[in-house]
Amino acid sequence: MIKAKNVYIGFGKAAKTLAFRQAQRGESVVVIEESDQMYGGTCINIACIPSKLLYELSDKPQVGGLKDNYKMAITKKRSVIGKLRYSNFHKLADQKTVKVLNGSASFIDQHTLNVNYLNGATEEVVGERIFINTGATSTIPD
Repeated sequence: MIKAKNVYIGFGKAAKTLAFRQAQRGESVVVIEESDQMYGGTCINIACIPSKLLYELSDKPQVGGLKDNYKMAITKKRSVIGKLRYSNFHKLADQKTVKVLNGSASFIDQHTLNVNYLNGATEEVVGERIFINTGATSTIPD
């Protein structure tokens, strides 16, 4: 069992910012994120940053064919997002009072979560305060 004053479900912008401030004050923090590909949340990984970057790159003069430009844009997008994800992770994980867990969380009661890890293991996390910061899910119309 892990105990912390502050527990976050989701590693988005709000969690990152508030958790960092709490850690700077010496408070214990646990951040639970389902995927190591989502550190920093929806905006950094699949929404704001990637879409704006691809839009900006689409406005650049054509160097090769359309296929070459598409490959360059996707490569650049992946590079930028990877650097942001790395930076976001370390901003929290490198704090001595922060623990980052990769798994899905579900409530047992108002202060206790069950964390299911990808390897099938489970663990309870108890938090004085639990913040839900789970992001967005795309809906594609018919």
